[in-house]
Amino acid sequence: KVDLAKSLGIAYSTLQMILKLEASVELNAEKLGKIAKKRKTLKTSPYDELEKILMNWFKENRAAKIPINGSILREKALEIAERLKLQGFSASNGWIDRLKKRNNLCFKSICGESDSVDMTTVQQWIEETLPNLLKGYNPIDIFNADETGLFFNLLPNKTLTIKGENCHGGKLSKMRLTVLLCANADGSQKLTPLVIGRAEKPQCFKNIMSFPTDYASSKKAWMMQALFENFLRKLDKKMSFQKHNIILFLDQCTAHLNLKLKNVRIEFFRANCTSKLQPLDLGIIRSFKESYRKQLVRKSLMFLGSGDFQDASKAKINVLEALNLISSA
Repeated sequence: KVDLAKSLGIAYSTLQMILKLEASVELNAEKLGKIAKKRKTLKTSPYDELEKILMNWFKENRAAKIPINGSILREKALEIAERLKLQGFSASNGWIDRLKKRNNLCFKSICGESDSVDMTTVQQWIEETLPNLLKGYNPIDIFNADETGLFFNLLPNKTLTIKGENCHGGKLSKMRLTVLLCANADGSQKLTPLVIGRAEKPQCFKNIMSFPTDYASSKKAWMMQALFENFLRKLDKKMSFQKHNIILFLDQCTAHLNLKLKNVRIEFFRANCTSKLQPLDLGIIRSFKESYRKQLVRKSLMFLGSGDFQDASKAKINVLEALNLISSA
């Protein structure tokens, strides 16, 4: 035993204590499971029960193909802590990181427009052309509008998962809407989104008198010149009523008309440069979609919690419900 203690680099008395508590150590290691290999002490955390409940919830929802990211995991942890009446628990970034390490969680992807941009042209437009266009306009007067395609039943394509496990997300939804977003430079005016779907009057609109967004239809749910003209004339009427003259920046999409309007001046970005010039393409649309899909995940979790579905890919929302999520996003 003396030689063993020396080879392990510990005192002989420490080795005797370990051997004396052998049964207790093995019992605690069995309780801790895989985490035991990473623990240096037998001291338990006041949040062990929370973690156990959280990981069971995580595994159940991943089995149902629901993508779970760090923010969703944190929200659920806080909900469980409140249910267990745990004081002082904040689900900090550090705790989340340690949780991932203890349980072998990693971030995986579930199985645009940026052509080769000439940065010289971009820089020249910003330094020479843009200042002349903006003369006489304040940030409140400068608007940008752009469309984005939205697969409104498509869950996020990244999720936390246990290392070594296959990462499948179920069949991808192909139900698509086009969403036109428009806002000004200082963020004080975010216009009601225009949503374009295929059906002129979806069945879910029956007996509905008011809608959270504007809605129009086209054969392939794409923006068309007639729809965009209606949007521009409505915007011009709104600005005329407010006695507000604005400049509206657009990309060179074929549906974007250059109309002569009373209160709205239209200017176009350089071709193939919008991914570097257009504010909506520089993070606003991405933020909108992240917010939308976060709400969609929550709705899927509610579906599963009710017991109606065992697979998140089968928990679908209709167009009216999508309009509500778009408005909230």
